[in-house]
Amino acid sequence: LGANSNSPGGPAVIDFDSAAHSLLSGTSGSGKTVTINAMIAWQLLTGHELVVIDLPHKAVDFTWCRDYVRDGGWGCDSLEASVAALEMVYREGMARAKVLKEHDVTKVDELPKHLRMKPIFVVVDELSGLLFELMGEAADVPVKQLLDDVLLKTGYLEELQSSKDPQDESRVENLKEMLSVTEEFA
Repeated sequence: LGANSNSPGGPAVIDFDSAAHSLLSGTSGSGKTVTINAMIAWQLLTGHELVVIDLPHKAVDFTWCRDYVRDGGWGCDSLEASVAALEMVYREGMARAKVLKEHDVTKVDELPKHLRMKPIFVVVDELSGLLFELMGEAADVPVKQLLDDVLLKTGYLEELQSSKDPQDESRVENLKEMLSVTEEFA
């Protein structure tokens, strides 16, 4: 997470321009949900589109913002809704990547103003629970192994590592941090 503070005990500042992909982890009661909800509110206030993906029995934390998610962006009613929302985000990302490539730029802000898309803020909460549900009997598999398998089968990590986009280096580091955290909390 690209967070910093100018003074000990001061407010944390998250710079999404330098670290567009973030992982928030912590123990129960540490304030993760409060932090995520504050982040959602800020992103909505600054004109971002919203996608929220969570387990149905945990989604109560985000019902306040349901009316503000983009079409197809509420992935909290079922596993199928979660997968559909993730697929929509993936397809949108691919379409945006095509536009960037056509204009030989790496960031949306480098596009002509009339082509710039609204940023999308995606919240995936309870990732391990979603993965367990998706994999059915995978509850007996350690989370790190499950994530390793997903990254291997999808080729996502390999694709990022072979990319020349400087932002993909940050994505690789975030994935490695996520794997490290899953191993730590296993």
